[in-house]
Amino acid sequence: MRIFQNVKNWLIKHLPVEADIALHENSSFHKWVGYPLLLIFTLIIFITFDLYQKGIYSLNKDLLITTKTLSDFVKFYAFPITALTVPLSLVVMFNRFHSSKQKAKSNRLIEQNNLVNNYFSHFSNFNSYTGTLEVKYKSVGLKLSAQRLYRILFQNCNLMKFDATVQKDCIDIIIHSAFVELEKYRNHIVINSHYTVDKEVIEGVELLWSTRKDSQIYKYLEELKLIIIDLINFQGIINSKEIEKYFYTEYEKSWKKTL
Repeated sequence: MRIFQNVKNWLIKHLPVEADIALHENSSFHKWVGYPLLLIFTLIIFITFDLYQKGIYSLNKDLLITTKTLSDFVKFYAFPITALTVPLSLVVMFNRFHSSKQKAKSNRLIEQNNLVNNYFSHFSNFNSYTGTLEVKYKSVGLKLSAQRLYRILFQNCNLMKFDATVQKDCIDIIIHSAFVELEKYRNHIVINSHYTVDKEVIEGVELLWSTRKDSQIYKYLEELKLIIIDLINFQGIINSKEIEKYFYTEYEKSWKKTL
């Protein structure tokens, strides 16, 4: 088994099948065919030389094509003639290996192209969706950065791997950011009568909101909650329902902690 593996590794290293170039341009193809032919040709020379030495063949004799001479030729050169099937078999094998590798490479390129197309198509749809949300929440001055939100929501989605799921840790970060703002408000309002919420409490989500009393910060958080729910209800999210349920659960837990 080890000998077979060593031979295999040697062939892969010294006689590789290159799928990037045409069959006839493969240097290994010429070696696969040429080396066996060279050995067979060398064997024919040795057999012929031996026959001349024994006087079976002679330059002084006329070359006559008869049944006997043909029979003798086949008898003397039976092994080299049979061996000619070896390079022929190798040609067929090399061709199949080459075709197989080209097909595999073609399939990978098609798959990669599909991934890229899916990625940009998905982002394009998400970008359009954020535009409709900006119109919906125009009254609160909502501005959404589609690129930044896409990167946050679809952490595992890229040009090499298309994954339209939203991870739970992403939701945890969003909820944490919202309630950190509530804590900042409470600490600030103790000695001040006016508090302006940060433009981007959650990265990629910009709201213009000024609060002077508790009811306003609570209304802000409620508005932010509705925006996040709308974002995770984007049809391009595979696990939208699961993530929405998780968001409600974790949001309520965080809310109770602040009471």
